[in-house]
Amino acid sequence: MKKETYRILAKDVEQSNNTYKTRLNNNDMIIGPSGAGKTRGYVLPNILQANGSMIIADTKGDLAKGLTGYLEKKGYKVFVLDFKNTLNSCGYDPVENIRRNPETGRYLEQDILRLTKCLAPDIDNHEPFWDEEGRTLLALLISYVLESLRPEDRNLVSVQKLFSVWDKETGEKMFAEIERRNPDSFSLAKYNMTKKNFNAVKMNSSIEAFTSQALDIFSFDGTKRMITNPDKVDIKAIGMEKTALFLNISDTDRSMDKLVNIFYTQALQMLCEEAENHPGCRLPVPVRIIMDDFATNARVPDFDNIISVIRSREISVSVIIQSITQLDGLYGKERSKTIINNCDNMLYLGGQDNSTAEFIAAKTGFTTQYIFEMKLNQALLFTRGRRLRYVQQYDVFDHPGYKKVKNFFGKERIEYVEEKEKKMPFGFC
Repeated sequence: MKKETYRILAKDVEQSNNTYKTRLNNNDMIIGPSGAGKTRGYVLPNILQANGSMIIADTKGDLAKGLTGYLEKKGYKVFVLDFKNTLNSCGYDPVENIRRNPETGRYLEQDILRLTKCLAPDIDNHEPFWDEEGRTLLALLISYVLESLRPEDRNLVSVQKLFSVWDKETGEKMFAEIERRNPDSFSLAKYNMTKKNFNAVKMNSSIEAFTSQALDIFSFDGTKRMITNPDKVDIKAIGMEKTALFLNISDTDRSMDKLVNIFYTQALQMLCEEAENHPGCRLPVPVRIIMDDFATNARVPDFDNIISVIRSREISVSVIIQSITQLDGLYGKERSKTIINNCDNMLYLGGQDNSTAEFIAAKTGFTTQYIFEMKLNQALLFTRGRRLRYVQQYDVFDHPGYKKVKNFFGKERIEYVEEKEKKMPFGFC
């Protein structure tokens, strides 16, 4: 029988991770502006808890540096997928994770189309034609690379290179051969859908501009290095052995957000699939995905649906946002509401956003003015099936594991703990 584990929500408040016992999901939502204590009071303590595997958004890039040694001593394999300094990253190629049909050996069309949706999300909901045509061309390029190139060349770098020479004449030569030897090819089916656009010069130029934008980052030297690096992270293994995967994500440079979104989408999909290979359709090692600055760095397609089904697979998420307004802006009000409703614990750390204050006031019966005037070290904890709790924010300096990583926090932070000062420490936000 597995040892029961707990995560930290607030000072003197721990939550069991045993969903059979609690009858709750393990999804948490943490709401608070920059400097409110989201990292110091929630992220860091729960990494130190070392419960199961973790995928951790590391927006400042210092969590992996400071905590790798601690986690390795706890028996973890530690990887850094570095979207900020891609030349220093372990490997990751989305195309490598496209599945095959076990009966036919063909690549699964739905995986290809899911990837194109991540690469080229809808830009204009009023005129979806351009988005759809652009994704058709992307599906053509990806499926051709998978079906026709050597295994070592089946990656997004090859997709970008193929697009760079793509034109009517190239397409005709490529697919004359494909039609002869593989008439049931998925890439051929997509080619037959796109070739009608060659004669509409302006239309074809617009579609190619859309596709170029989707593939642009795969011409960067750093991205090429990440994609072709043979030392790739094994996403499915995260659910089978204790692993800490840090995602170094820039909080200022948005150029790599597309690849971050693809990673989150594939990770959730692949972990859910892996769970189906184990008793009870549950991963042997539970996985928590800590999505810091979630509404800034990521827009995971269908996340509102995914979050509602991961509980039974031993997968959970920590959705960390600055305000409800952020979440609404990214997913829309209805999907945002679904995401909130599927987090059985919500910790509110205060803030100045009007919409968020109104939302919290409606849940508590307080006035928005009362919400705005919350003290800096206080928080409101909402747990499904329980009354509202007034709590103190947890301080990572109180964690038993702190002494083992205290040099990570710097001299001033150590002095703060030793002197027991009655003030808020600076630093993590």
